[in-house]
Amino acid sequence: MKIYTKKGDTGDTRLATGKVVKKCSARVTSYGAVDELNSHIGFLISNLNESKQEDQKIILTSIQHRLFTVGSHLACDDDTKISLPKLNEKWVIELEEQIDKMQSSLKPLKNFIIPSGTKLSSLAHICRVTCRRAEALVVGAEISKQIE
Repeated sequence: MKIYTKKGDTGDTRLATGKVVKKCSARVTSYGAVDELNSHIGFLISNLNESKQEDQKIILTSIQHRLFTVGSHLACDDDTKISLPKLNEKWVIELEEQIDKMQSSLKPLKNFIIPSGTKLSSLAHICRVTCRRAEALVVGAEISKQIE
């Protein structure tokens, strides 16, 4: 599969199902933001110390795989006949449990944190804000998908 079409930029693109949509459509901007988040997470993973942060690497890699599944659903129109991996509400529960576990070792926050610090914390902040934007775009797209 090529990453370009040789048809010039007409402002349109094709979903995975072949349906033509505007590049600025809610669906396309949504899966673009999810893809961007996945890339930022990959960059964060590539900067982790493999011996000391293996647990975080495993969690983040799992999130990446789930983001690919979310992206595959966003890249198809709602009437797709393509067999896609299922979305699972259990993923949200598992992620919240991981967040609670990590947060339990931190001091309670008393004010907002300025995004900075170490290289890893800065990369994590980039992932955080990219995730917030992706979430807002996906919700705003009002795409109907079945979740197990």
